[in-house]
Amino acid sequence: MTSISNWTVNLSHIVADRRASCAAPLVERLRHLLACHRERRRLADMPDWQLADLGLDRAAARAEAQRPFWRDLATLLRGG
Repeated sequence: MTSISNWTVNLSHIVADRRASCAAPLVERLRHLLACHRERRRLADMPDWQLADLGLDRAAARAEAQRPFWRDLATLLRGG
């Protein structure tokens, strides 16, 4: 009985490890997506002189900040 119990525990660890390894790329992509979202918000909050240093104007910063997240999500899910 103990050997079956140990086997079940080992199997559950294997299944959990596989689930975690399958979810890891998705989690990493979502982290990237959130980081892009935060950077866009910061970009929208920058003063004009900082935008000029980056070669951007207020309209370009606003357009980037308003870009829908699902465009990036589609790119990330394709692996781009």
